[in-house]
Amino acid sequence: MVSCDQIKQLVRAVRPEVVMVELCKERLGLLVDPVNPERRLDTWHCRKVMLDGVPADDPLWPQQSQLLELIASRIGAAVTTQEIELDCARLLATGLFGKARPAAMNAGRGEAPQFGAVKPDTGDEEEQQQPNPAAAGAEAGSGVTSYTGEVALQLVPPLGSLKFIVEPRKLPLVSSIEVRLDSSLKDAGVDAAQLQGVASGLLEAAAAEAKAAAAAKAAADGKAEEEKDKEKDKEEEDKEKEKAADTDSSLKLYLQLRAQLAAAFPQPDQIVVAFSGVESGRVEVLVRARRDADPAYVSGLEGSAEGGEGLGIDSFKPQRTSVQLSPGMLLPAEAAERLAAARSARQAEHVLPPHAGWERRTQFRLWSQDEVSTADAKLPANPVADTFAQLMTGLYSRLQAAAGDAAGITSGAAWRAALEAACEVGSQQVLLGIISAATHALPDVEAAAGSAAAGDAGIVFGSAAAALALAWPVLAPFVEVWRFSRLSGEEVEAAVVIKEPLQERLDQPFFVWGEDALLKWPGAVTPLIEERDAYMARVVAAAAQGSNPNVPAYVADQDDGQLIWRYMVPEGATASSAPAGAGDGPYVPLAGPRAVVSVVGSAHVRGMVQRWQESLAAAGQLDELLTAE
Repeated sequence: MVSCDQIKQLVRAVRPEVVMVELCKERLGLLVDPVNPERRLDTWHCRKVMLDGVPADDPLWPQQSQLLELIASRIGAAVTTQEIELDCARLLATGLFGKARPAAMNAGRGEAPQFGAVKPDTGDEEEQQQPNPAAAGAEAGSGVTSYTGEVALQLVPPLGSLKFIVEPRKLPLVSSIEVRLDSSLKDAGVDAAQLQGVASGLLEAAAAEAKAAAAAKAAADGKAEEEKDKEKDKEEEDKEKEKAADTDSSLKLYLQLRAQLAAAFPQPDQIVVAFSGVESGRVEVLVRARRDADPAYVSGLEGSAEGGEGLGIDSFKPQRTSVQLSPGMLLPAEAAERLAAARSARQAEHVLPPHAGWERRTQFRLWSQDEVSTADAKLPANPVADTFAQLMTGLYSRLQAAAGDAAGITSGAAWRAALEAACEVGSQQVLLGIISAATHALPDVEAAAGSAAAGDAGIVFGSAAAALALAWPVLAPFVEVWRFSRLSGEEVEAAVVIKEPLQERLDQPFFVWGEDALLKWPGAVTPLIEERDAYMARVVAAAAQGSNPNVPAYVADQDDGQLIWRYMVPEGATASSAPAGAGDGPYVPLAGPRAVVSVVGSAHVRGMVQRWQESLAAAGQLDELLTAE
């Protein structure tokens, strides 16, 4: 807890526009609170939102982009499960569709979570913000504003894609059309008689087309000749076929009416054509001027599909199953849904907006769906580490986590503290400053650990002492971290206290007993310390100079009134360090930042300071430091 408090104190005091943390994409799980990992997991975001079932080559139909503007699910925006379900009703409410169902794909290589700013959980229904003297006393005019209280992080997991599967609506036969001209168009130079002529012509053409289609179908089925002697039955059947054909073509007629009646005016895009009487087939058409309150796209059939319900519409009802509370108790689906809605409403009250006066200074754009699809096939897969090394690091992490638990510190607490403090002071970017595991391996560690553990069979079987001596370089760090994990909370805090100035004796490495035991692995210092020192120093130097750091970053933005952090890659970045197509989109590095803060482990400070001058000359030049698998 001491180190996390110090991180927040530093960020609050310096108030940087840019923060760098010792993380990469593969370690973003450390930003998720392990104490409350399920926090708001009914909220998602995705980079692909599409419709399946809209006729693509028919100019009468709206484009997908027009329909997508009507729903809450949008590229890069956080959306709840309930909103996704409501989007089905919104699509049905256009009157164009008889069915609408959602389908989601799992996140792929390019996706990353977003994080939103929320009030911390206190366990009370009414959460109160605690005063932050550092923020309240911030000097005016510094360019960064602050909250008056602490911030927690809301996890917004990614979806690979979100698809709405729709089917065009089938409507009754149109028997008559009457057109009325609204008074808002009395000076438009078009009279109702002219519009009525257009509508009547379309109705006659549609009836003729439907009759021809019915006759063609009857001929194709070979029933016309076979049933000549059954005139009465044939008349009944032809009527049914004609009705069916007209039912399928009625929606087309409405779309034609909408297009041609609007085309009679000088500015068709400023005309709304609204239909009533759709259910009976005796249709009244009101032609009026577009209003400010109108949505971007108006089909004219909205009146027959209010709330996503109406004739010819299979209204969307979310599939719900009962919740198993215990072996002998089930909570009905409706009750579970009401409880979830109430919880979501309470959670919405905890959302924190950007600071008053805060402005996003980072320029960025969101990837297009074509860019995402192209990049997905090119992004590198996560490497499969050497089995032995993976086992060793997993064991080491569990022992280290046990020590953290004793001191009340959860895994990743330092990085969460940095991002939370960045929210508090209004920072613009949080750079992920270490080499990605997807492009950089630790061959020296894996090879040394593997060979030391395997040893020479003759030595192992011939001498237990020799075998122990051979394996000791690998086992020693685990003995140390095991001892570290056995300490009490007070003893852990005492062990990790830095007792000497890190800015002095730069040529001497600084390691914390227990916490940095992994660095005693054979060959670990070079890839874990020296290479990362050089890498992070160049990243920070680039950020300080306002040039391209060539690393991914979390970029501050706002979405529906909430401060959020988007995972993005710099525009024109080196592909191996920040591949195009990853995250939400490309960002432009912040020019002329007033201050940059780096949050790194104590073992990296001396190496980064020692390399600072050379890093200024090689800022952002990371290619030569990367080792591709």
